[in-house]
Amino acid sequence: MNKVFDSKFLKVYDNDGWTFASRKDTPVFQGNRKPDAVIIWGRHTRYNAVPVISQYRKSIGSYIWELPAGLVDEGETVEQAAKRELLEETGLTITKIHSVSRGFPSIGMSDEIQAIVYCDVGGDVVPRGGIDDEDIMVELWGSDDFSEALRGRYLLDGRLATIALMRSIYGLPSK
Repeated sequence: MNKVFDSKFLKVYDNDGWTFASRKDTPVFQGNRKPDAVIIWGRHTRYNAVPVISQYRKSIGSYIWELPAGLVDEGETVEQAAKRELLEETGLTITKIHSVSRGFPSIGMSDEIQAIVYCDVGGDVVPRGGIDDEDIMVELWGSDDFSEALRGRYLLDGRLATIALMRSIYGLPSK
């Protein structure tokens, strides 16, 4: 294995002719299975709605709707990161965690591991996000918003697009 590039948030490795991006100093294929990021799929219990955020992403030169998410800091558990990120980005708090799963969002180009936290949330939304240096807009989406998302009204990241489709087929989440 050869490290081709190294920056603050991204490394590029060559592993026997296959080039991939990583956030890790020790990549997954060398045994590092720690999640890099956490995604919060929450259900606001008062409104039966899902908190979503829109923020500008330089990689696509546009604002995109996505679930609240962020990096897991050194020494932090996935659950701690989820609580911190949700509060920072939306002003909401996690009231109950139902499940935590892990997955690789773009296995062909990255070894990034994302932990997905499915939870109940409460509190009041901070409409412009809770951190001054992040340009975030927060909304609570119900069934109508997800239906509009499937009609192309919004630019969605892959996770939110998948959830929109699942909600249209199965009515999720419904706990």
